[in-house]
Amino acid sequence: MTNDEQQLDEQELKAKRRAKREARRRRMQQEMAEAIPISTSLEQPLGIKGNIQKLFSETWQDMRKEASLYRLGFFWWILEPILLILGFYIIFGIGLRGAGREGDFLPFLMTGILIWQWIPSIINNVANRSVRRHQKKEVEPTWYFVMKSFTSNTLEFILSFVLLLTFLLMRGYHWHLGHLFLPLLLLTQACYILGVSFITAILVPRLPDLQPLISSAVRFLFFMSGIIYDIEHFDNPQLQQIFYLNPLALLIKAYREVLIDGKIPHHVRLGFVVFGGVILLAIGLWLLRKERGVAENPQVNQASPA
Repeated sequence: MTNDEQQLDEQELKAKRRAKREARRRRMQQEMAEAIPISTSLEQPLGIKGNIQKLFSETWQDMRKEASLYRLGFFWWILEPILLILGFYIIFGIGLRGAGREGDFLPFLMTGILIWQWIPSIINNVANRSVRRHQKKEVEPTWYFVMKSFTSNTLEFILSFVLLLTFLLMRGYHWHLGHLFLPLLLLTQACYILGVSFITAILVPRLPDLQPLISSAVRFLFFMSGIIYDIEHFDNPQLQQIFYLNPLALLIKAYREVLIDGKIPHHVRLGFVVFGGVILLAIGLWLLRKERGVAENPQVNQASPA
């Protein structure tokens, strides 16, 4: 076969691949159009059931579209946190005095990182999208785009959480009475995420400089919440109390008490964390309701004549 024939075959192969990608894109658009009927327009009331169906339908279509961009597809949902855990384990589990570390560090690290990843994956996404929505003048309701981000990232988190539970079970950490507190811990964490996300989605369009500040604050909290170290190992009890003023540190501690230590979470600390989550969610919902009232009554934004 001559070089010209080889080049011709390669061009035909590339053309076929482009045609397949285009056909797949059109098929996904058609499926999305069929899954979301015209009657589900944002301008028409759908009711609670209709909005939930529309939310999950659009979220699933967006996730499929994102996964289709990569050869590994949905496998990246598992591979990404595994690579993150591997990197931290090499640094803190094997290096940096890892040889003298007490206890089983890998389950400790996995629990902290996989639980934590649920938080920045949503909050940072909401902050970034809030800026783009403001620039593009999108009319999609604030609560709706926040819930889309929450739903898609929560589905990814569920897969990681099941992976964590399976790993711990294989490692010898058996189920006990404390596992009954897991739903409460998950709901509490969801309250923190949604509360911060609603507040972020409302404030960032008005103050765009908050977007990098929020990203830096989330990164700062990662290192202040005992993800890669145990706060209980601090020699100074007062320093421990300062770190435990952070409710996320107490939340991570409660997860580890259930999943690794085989204990029921400390009731006083858990009550403090739950209370904080409920208050934060209430503030977010209040701001959301206030924003909706301003949108429905734009005259409240107009300055009164002098």
